[in-house]
Amino acid sequence: METIDDLSSAYHDMFDNASDAMLLIKDEKFISCNAAALSMLKARSRSQLHQICPTLLSPERQAGGISSKEKAKQMFQRVAEKGSYKFEWVHRDFEGVEFPVEVSLTHINLRGENLIHVVLRDLDEQYHRLSHDEIGELVYQNTNDAIMIADSKKSNY
Repeated sequence: METIDDLSSAYHDMFDNASDAMLLIKDEKFISCNAAALSMLKARSRSQLHQICPTLLSPERQAGGISSKEKAKQMFQRVAEKGSYKFEWVHRDFEGVEFPVEVSLTHINLRGENLIHVVLRDLDEQYHRLSHDEIGELVYQNTNDAIMIADSKKSNY
């Protein structure tokens, strides 16, 4: 039978070696991250991320014009109410490059401390993997506007 320490060690290994970027937040500041998070955010070390607020790695405003700070407050409130919450966010890495991510926040209690477990998935990579046909199908299914497709090579103009 596994002990709590065995499970803790197994969780630590999964966290560190996961292919998805994972971070832990306490009091709205990063306290831990895995190698995938360091790579995604182009951080030189864990200490570079330690104790900074997620909004420092975000543009001033998110989609829809809401400030990143205000939206972050809303997301932390939702995870406090629901236990977990998933949404899209625009992040910025340490080099200043912005990119879209899917964020999954989960409230966890670890040894009496309330933490938020964060999983980030780079949506830029997913968007680039879509074929032209898949993009066309998404547009067709999600618009009420007329769509005209023309082949410029066959144009008479």
